[in-house]
Amino acid sequence: MGSGAGMTSKAEHLVDTLKSKYQLGDKAVNYYTELEAPYHRRQGALAEVTEEKAERFLKDLREDSATGPDGLPTRILKECAKQLAVPFCKLAKIILTQGRWPDLWMEHWIIPLFKKNNVYSADNYRGVHLTAQLSKAMERFLQSLFLHF
Repeated sequence: MGSGAGMTSKAEHLVDTLKSKYQLGDKAVNYYTELEAPYHRRQGALAEVTEEKAERFLKDLREDSATGPDGLPTRILKECAKQLAVPFCKLAKIILTQGRWPDLWMEHWIIPLFKKNNVYSADNYRGVHLTAQLSKAMERFLQSLFLHF
C-alpha cells in the first residue's frame, strides 16, 4: 500500500478529473422558466396527488438503487410506505404548489466508476451520480402525474 500523501494526491487528481468532466453550464431561460404556480393547479396535478397513489408508488420502489447523500435506503421508503404516504403526498403538493424543489435535494454525490484499461489513470473512470432516494422517488412520482400532459 502507498503512503498517505501519495493516496491523497491520487484522490485529488481523480476529483479534479471528474470535476473537469462534469460542469454545469450557464443558467438558461426557456419557455418553462417563468411559469407561475397557478399553472400547475390548472393542469389538475394537485387533484391527482392522493395518499393511495403515493403508498402504491412507494411500495413499488426498487431496493437495488444506491443510497445518496441523505443516507436513506429505498428499503425504508418501501417498507414504511403506508406510514410515509401522507407526508409524501403533502410534500408532493407543496412542491407542485410552490414550483420549487427542496434545497436539501440539490446535493448530489459523484462516485468514480472504473470503465476500462489502466486503473491508475483518472481518465478511465466515469462519474456515477448518486441522488437522495426520497428525491428520486418524488421525481418519478411527479413525473407519473404529468406524463399524459
